[in-house]
Amino acid sequence: MATTIKSTELDFNTIKNNLKTALAAKSEFADYNFEASGLSNILDVLAVNTHYNGLIANFALNESFLTTSQTRSAMVNHSLNFGYSPRSKSGAKAVVNLNVNLVGVSPKPTSITLPQYSRFNATIDDITYTFYTLDDYVGYDRTGSGIYTFEEDNGKEHLALTFGDVEGQDTALCRVHSECLTGDALHSLRCDCGPQLQAALQMLAENKSGILLYLRQEGRGIGLVNKIRAYALQDQGHDTVEANELLGFAPDLREYNICLDILQHFKISSVNLLTNNPKKVSALEEVGISVTKRTSLHEGENEKNKNYLDTKRDKMGHLR
Repeated sequence: MATTIKSTELDFNTIKNNLKTALAAKSEFADYNFEASGLSNILDVLAVNTHYNGLIANFALNESFLTTSQTRSAMVNHSLNFGYSPRSKSGAKAVVNLNVNLVGVSPKPTSITLPQYSRFNATIDDITYTFYTLDDYVGYDRTGSGIYTFEEDNGKEHLALTFGDVEGQDTALCRVHSECLTGDALHSLRCDCGPQLQAALQMLAENKSGILLYLRQEGRGIGLVNKIRAYALQDQGHDTVEANELLGFAPDLREYNICLDILQHFKISSVNLLTNNPKKVSALEEVGISVTKRTSLHEGENEKNKNYLDTKRDKMGHLR
């Protein structure tokens, strides 16, 4: 760390002596005994106040620079200016798989609760590590259709809809669908998201087995507000890729790491992916998911979204 910067070297005694020297230079205080009078108390107060202000000035000056700042908040703020976000230390995490034997148990419970602060020990290289659950964990019977929520470390929540018994499946029919409020819920004609979601649900239901992962990454990862801003740019004649780039974003910012965690939760080893997007296949494989088959999903084309679909084909590699 750099040497501390000092805007003033003054301390209490120096400040008080300077005050007395300044007063003694005036004729009315010539030969005046400051220490033997009540004026000494006033000089003490002035010296303390000046000394305190000097400390604040020195502190503020040092906090203005990364190399001399002392507080974490100042260091973080300076680091952010360079595009770096420091992280605090965090405890290790572990994944625990529990197999519950319910042979002879009747009626079988639909859920089992693991209490908060349940303790688990793991030994690696003769070193024992202890882990605790931070909250109550409820495990549900996964032998039928259901809806499940998953939360990332950043607080973002995602959904998984299962059809039939998917646990342990090979090549499970799977749709990975990124949230599109305007298409999925408001039935916008700008995109094909809503019809694709409905078609995927229909195919999963007819297959009586499979899983839909609904990821909360609106607008290909740029968020709802920026997506609406992109719509305004599209209304001015820009395509969906150009609109993102004009807002300072890449054409596609979606991430798929959580998909691996969800599929591993259901012990699904590989998937038959419902998608027209080969890049999504590659992205899933990059995070460790085995995509053994791809099934096209051609739904939702209309006069309003023809240019949008053309752009996805020509600039983003989608198949039509």
